[in-house]
Amino acid sequence: MIVAEAVCLRAFAFRVIYELEGNGLSITCEVKNCDEQIMYFGLGAHPGFRVPLRAGKRFEDYRLRFEAPCHPRRIGFTDDCFLDGIDQAFPLEGDQLLPLSHGLFDDDAIVLKEAGRRVTLETTGDPRSVSVEFPGMDYLGLWHMPGTDAPYVCIEP
Repeated sequence: MIVAEAVCLRAFAFRVIYELEGNGLSITCEVKNCDEQIMYFGLGAHPGFRVPLRAGKRFEDYRLRFEAPCHPRRIGFTDDCFLDGIDQAFPLEGDQLLPLSHGLFDDDAIVLKEAGRRVTLETTGDPRSVSVEFPGMDYLGLWHMPGTDAPYVCIEP
């Protein structure tokens, strides 16, 4: 575990804690307000994972498995990346699976709400997978460079 004390040198302190636990990695971000005023902030990450995970597989062989059956809604955005207030149903196969394809991201990022708290990148016939858990986070972003055959997918709580 790598831990550094959050020291206030300005109006706020920011600390990231990485913990290796077995074959898992836990990342905790802490923001400390060192001022008397209310501090608004936003925090995001952009973790990307190579797809395919194993040679001999294709991007299209993979899928995202949501931890439990769910009915996520896709957050609508304008062309300028502002919320447009139009959220739409984003059906999953069997209410749990999202097959990957490069064309899935041609309209840019997919931001979901009501998508549970865990998603697993997997393929059939291979025990190797990557799970991302996001307790306490209400939205999940999925992305890769639009209009390309990029060999990765970003899973962004």
